[in-house]
Amino acid sequence: MHLTHVSIVYSAINMAIHHVRDNVPKGKGVMVSESNLNPIIQMTTWLLLAIMSLMLCFRQLTRCFIKASRSFSWEDLLVLVSFAFATGESVTMIIPESRILGMDLSLISLQELSAGNKVGLARDLLFILGLGFSKLSVYLNLIVLSPNTIHRRMTHNLGCLVVIWMITSLIGTGFQHASIWSDPIRSEGYFNQRAFLTYVAAANLSTDSILIVIPVLIIFPLRMAFAVRITLLSFYVARIFVIIATICQLIYLPRLFEDDYTLRSFPYYICSQLVQFTSFSATCIVYFWPLLRSLQSGLMAANTNTTFTSQFPLTKLS
Repeated sequence: MHLTHVSIVYSAINMAIHHVRDNVPKGKGVMVSESNLNPIIQMTTWLLLAIMSLMLCFRQLTRCFIKASRSFSWEDLLVLVSFAFATGESVTMIIPESRILGMDLSLISLQELSAGNKVGLARDLLFILGLGFSKLSVYLNLIVLSPNTIHRRMTHNLGCLVVIWMITSLIGTGFQHASIWSDPIRSEGYFNQRAFLTYVAAANLSTDSILIVIPVLIIFPLRMAFAVRITLLSFYVARIFVIIATICQLIYLPRLFEDDYTLRSFPYYICSQLVQFTSFSATCIVYFWPLLRSLQSGLMAANTNTTFTSQFPLTKLS
């Protein structure tokens, strides 16, 4: 089953390479200019998608070697669902309709602008779903870290916050894009798009911060070697890169509302891709701790039935 996942991801990467090669004009290559930065967005999207695929492969191989005795769990399902949505979001960035991103508005026709804005609806929905399911996977991972009632209550509250963020963001995105079906030029009507996008990014940043704080509260007080605690925490604190990318996204958010917004918003869309990439990668990195622990103790293939079968694995380390 795990080899099948690896082969599927490998096939997807191979198809992506052939797609890029077949769509580059013969003898011209990728043309980047001051009025057209879209090729940079597309190349960045392809690169990050390929790395995300490798991260998923690494996670599946880790699970195959270390936790082969465990049945397929909800955590595994949510990771795969998150990857599917992240892949879909990346596809919406590289299809022809999205070539308006990073391009001077004066070079775009009304038909191209309308089509690009409609694809933007799918892109934003997939972006939220990808991030949301990624966070929920980590939420399920945190539940089994500690049997402490307070810790579990905090974790469940975090899960509720993530679900609320997903629902409100999805509904708000529908209202935000409602005007594009009749008018390709953005409407500054009753819906405050800038305030809504600020809410989505800020709430995303807040939940990521909590996803760092809770593991620190659970792991740091444990009676284990300080170096072990720091190593274990580093897998969760890696989500700090998601926070950095989200802050950059907030910084460039006002460019979406400038006159030449298709070109000026180029950094915003690059940051969005980085947010998606770092979020999914941070989710996969959490599962690399069992691999590192096995490598350190020489238990790559041995004692898999006794080492990681506890419902609360950290209780064996404390």
